[in-house]
Amino acid sequence: MRLSFPKCSLLTVTIVPFVAQVVIVVSITGWLSFRNGQRSVNDLADQLLIASADRLQTEITQYLQRPSLVNHAIRGTIELNLLDFDNSAAITRLFAQQLAFYPTIDTIQLATNDANRDFIGLGRAGSDGDDFVIKQASPATNYDFVQFRYQPDGSAGSELERTPNYDITTRDWYTDALSADRALWSPIYSMFSTKKLGIMRAEPVRDAEGRTIGVIGTDLRLDAIDRFLHNAAISERGEVYLIERGSHDPIASSEGERMIAEQTDGTIRRRTMSEFSWLDRVVRASEQTGVQPWSISERQHWSIRLDGDRYFVQVVPLDPSIELDWLLVTIVPEADFFDQIDAQTNQTIILCGVVLVLSITAGALIGRSISQPILSLSQATQGIASGQLDPQVLVVRSSRLRIREIEVLRRAFQTMQGQINHAFDRLEGRVAERTDELSRSQERFASIFQASPTPSAIVAHKTGQILEINSSFLELFELEDRADVIGQNELELGLWSDLNRRLELVEQVERGDEIQTEEVELRTKTGTMLTVLLSATKIDLDGELCLLATAIDITDRRRLAIELRQSKQFLDSIIENLPLAVFVKDVRDDFRLISLNQGYETISGRSREDIQGKTVAELYQPDQAALFRQHDLDTVAQGTIVAVEAEPFTNAIGQTMTLRTAKVPIRDEQGAITYLLCISEDITELHRSHAELHAQREAALDGILVFDERGEICAHNQRLLEQWDMSAELFEQGTEAVIQVIRSQLRLPNEFSATLAYLQEFRFDTSRDEIDLIDGRTFERYSSPLYSEFNRSDSDFSNEYYGRIWFFRDMTELREKQKQLRANEAYMRMILDNIPQQVFWKDTNLVFQGCNRHWAEAAGLASPEEAIGKTDFDLLPAELAEEFRQRDQEIMETDTPMLHVEAVKFKPGEDGTKIWLDINKLPIHDRQGQVIGILGVLDDITVRREAQEALRLEQERSEELLLNILPKPIAERLKVDRGAIAKHFDRATILFADIVGFTPLSAELEPIALVDLLNRIFTAFDRRATFHGLEKIKTIGDAYMVAGGIPMENVYHIEAMAEMALDMQQAIQTLREELDRDFAIRVGIHVGPVVAGVIGTSKFIYDLWGDTVNVASRMESSGSADRIQISAAMYKCLKGRYLCEPRGVVDVKGKGLMETYWLNARSPFHRYVSEAERLQFQERDAQQREANQNQTSP
Repeated sequence: MRLSFPKCSLLTVTIVPFVAQVVIVVSITGWLSFRNGQRSVNDLADQLLIASADRLQTEITQYLQRPSLVNHAIRGTIELNLLDFDNSAAITRLFAQQLAFYPTIDTIQLATNDANRDFIGLGRAGSDGDDFVIKQASPATNYDFVQFRYQPDGSAGSELERTPNYDITTRDWYTDALSADRALWSPIYSMFSTKKLGIMRAEPVRDAEGRTIGVIGTDLRLDAIDRFLHNAAISERGEVYLIERGSHDPIASSEGERMIAEQTDGTIRRRTMSEFSWLDRVVRASEQTGVQPWSISERQHWSIRLDGDRYFVQVVPLDPSIELDWLLVTIVPEADFFDQIDAQTNQTIILCGVVLVLSITAGALIGRSISQPILSLSQATQGIASGQLDPQVLVVRSSRLRIREIEVLRRAFQTMQGQINHAFDRLEGRVAERTDELSRSQERFASIFQASPTPSAIVAHKTGQILEINSSFLELFELEDRADVIGQNELELGLWSDLNRRLELVEQVERGDEIQTEEVELRTKTGTMLTVLLSATKIDLDGELCLLATAIDITDRRRLAIELRQSKQFLDSIIENLPLAVFVKDVRDDFRLISLNQGYETISGRSREDIQGKTVAELYQPDQAALFRQHDLDTVAQGTIVAVEAEPFTNAIGQTMTLRTAKVPIRDEQGAITYLLCISEDITELHRSHAELHAQREAALDGILVFDERGEICAHNQRLLEQWDMSAELFEQGTEAVIQVIRSQLRLPNEFSATLAYLQEFRFDTSRDEIDLIDGRTFERYSSPLYSEFNRSDSDFSNEYYGRIWFFRDMTELREKQKQLRANEAYMRMILDNIPQQVFWKDTNLVFQGCNRHWAEAAGLASPEEAIGKTDFDLLPAELAEEFRQRDQEIMETDTPMLHVEAVKFKPGEDGTKIWLDINKLPIHDRQGQVIGILGVLDDITVRREAQEALRLEQERSEELLLNILPKPIAERLKVDRGAIAKHFDRATILFADIVGFTPLSAELEPIALVDLLNRIFTAFDRRATFHGLEKIKTIGDAYMVAGGIPMENVYHIEAMAEMALDMQQAIQTLREELDRDFAIRVGIHVGPVVAGVIGTSKFIYDLWGDTVNVASRMESSGSADRIQISAAMYKCLKGRYLCEPRGVVDVKGKGLMETYWLNARSPFHRYVSEAERLQFQERDAQQREANQNQTSP
């Protein structure tokens, strides 16, 4: 069988042998370079993934420890009895300090588990989170969840919001922490106000005796992890995700995407992993390679391929000590590591290309000498192919060389030329016909395009150049001249308001999808925003791919839809919050309730879920349900609004009430009644008040006499008969007979008659006068017109003018009491003028109603009577008077006395003697408990104050001396308990330091100079201990001992002790250079449990006991000069934050072999905040808040 090879050119045959060997060598060299680069990339990727994961895990772990640190600090305060649970202001101030120090903490809450179940919390408010809101639910708020504005002093300000019936025992974070009796994390939740993710750390709180007294919970915002991951540049295109293993949903990512999705109904939800398309693809690709990311228990990394590119993936579980089953996922594209390798590859390719060009050039020169005779024949062939049908085919022969095959080809070309000419003539005729048809079709399309009412444009797909538009397009986008638009790029016109949206649509077209009625935002030439439905179809114009785009303006339709939705929401809100019960029944479905508001829930005593979709027969007792159904049937039968004035009703919780209901039929388009709109009102109290009206009149203490519009008596009560000693039969004789009996008992009957005549003439006037009876009694008569009809049969009132009513009140006893009161007032005035205090009283308008003699003298008045009718503005400067007015007004409005407020005053005169006043102001109440004024009592306490000041100075001196010997908490306890004090601390840090070379130095220096040197050294140490919040224990010769975490537990004491040791090294170095003396320091540190306290009764000191103290001492004694030796336990606490160096195993006296480390310096990636800096920060924050409060206060 003959082998058949593919056809190739003569030039190729001559060049390939020269070039093939070069290509083979270049290919082998490139492959070897690529393989070595691939191995380097794998090694570099492994190192980067491990280093970045360690750094990220450390930062995330420290961030997630913040709620525990806050809980620990507050729990320590409570367990040391330093926080009064009855003082809510102190609790909120403590919470505010923690919120100020940790900006990412959102809310701190504390709930007790006693009988009261008190709940109090402090959370952030406002867009920037700088404002705080107090959240409280307790007996004081009737167990309503109430939010108050936070005041700088920790007190609650104005009420912001109230939610009824808050039961702390239904909250999972509270019950779970109590039942587990340990700290727990809550599930991740979405914060509606900030649209961020959050998580709570809750743990039980115990008192000093170890009893559980409540639960403390701290909410942590997780969006800071988002920002940290976004800023942590792993590589140019690398991404990092923090994922919850159980739900597989992301918690944070470096993409910058929000973790919260807002739904169409306004609610928010947490985004799932399927919404992170890139992450979801990586996880699925990993699972296809056999890796199960959700089952990984330790660090694991692998590689995958997506879209032809290779990616490195690493999954690291978080530290188990955090108690959160989260995974840190890192994804890095291999392309990020190939930049330098690509540069080297490019250099290799260029070098190989140069070699290849040289080889081809040499081959071309050789091939040209062989292929030149064939060139002319090739040119003739190309001429025929390009339409030149009469070329002269010439054969170029080499010297003395003629090729027979080329002569044969020449004759064949001449024959073929004639045939091609004939075929070409027929083709030209057909092309002319098709051209005419195409021209007519284009004219029809142009007419339809221009006349279309839909704005349309033709745009070049590749360049975005506008090729054609119609008049509707110009009108829609407010463009003036068509010529100014044609030829421009669509971006140059500035039509797109969102370029990202344009890019999405372009990508959609490039994928081959058409654009069908996509809603987009576009901008007119004048800047007006339009909402249009955009459609685009691919078309071919003269061989160029174009887009026919149409835009339908729906701006007005969308605005109307938004307004309609807002209007419906507004009406729904009004109906939901009406104080009436509003509900709708479906007439076609047995009057089933299909809609109701909150008012109906309240009246029925059932929840919306229990009511909706049910009939009255399913909700109420048979007799009551039958009554309701009959009313519904009557309404449908009448076809008009039916009002049920008084309808008895007993709800689900046993409350009996009277309802007034209106039933409105609602018809469909055919006029058939389909629904009943029902509106019910609880008129129980109104109904009861009508029933009580008659009983109240008969039980009145006043005599009542009622006249009709003619002046005739029409009603009276029993009290009137008793007052005037009349019988009921007398009223049957008529009005004149009753009036005569009344006149016969009066001292001045003529005045009574004149008043009666006046009231008959001016019937709309009211009057009040006193009438004296012959028997010595005095009556007050009050006369008023009646604007209601008085019905004799039912003793009820309606809404028309009737006549007049008289009330007779016996004032005899009152007049006697007034006489006695005046006598008592004279006696009280004598008492007030002789007591040593200054006393005054004002009415509700803050006008002085009286004072005693001492207050008048202090005010510069001649007598107490001069103060009556005056105000503070008549006696004091305007600024001071305004201050007193505001304070007095607040006392009366809040009904809260101001007691024992001390103030300084200077007596009038040249000497200006300074006096101290004890000021008390109390609201004055009437018998009904209403505030009717204010009483002020001022007492001169100058002598007592001077004695207290002297005592205070002595106490401060004693206090200062005691605090110089003992820690403050121990000193406070010794004041009340002189017995032995000892307490066990689970974790304390102990440091021992000894001056190396001190013995030779003591031989060189005088004793005084030696003591002065030690004082300078230990004074510097004392200052650093105070700065870091540590407790100096004692000095023994040239040894120094300091402890952290005692007597007050401090979560930062381990870091503080490390900083203290480094500062001690620096202080010794400074003194050594300053004094030019050769001495050094040796330091040892250990952490562990200790017992601390005070024992003995004389020359006592605060000391420590336990194995931790011995180990710390051995760390110092077995160390080296100018080095800090720490134990393995201390190293474990400092790992990652400080630079430590393993020393190895050391034989420690009394302990045996121990592994120890050298502490060298703080890590450059760790930021340390000292106790002093924390206090300064809290003080500055409090001052800033106070300044902001003063600026916003009126």
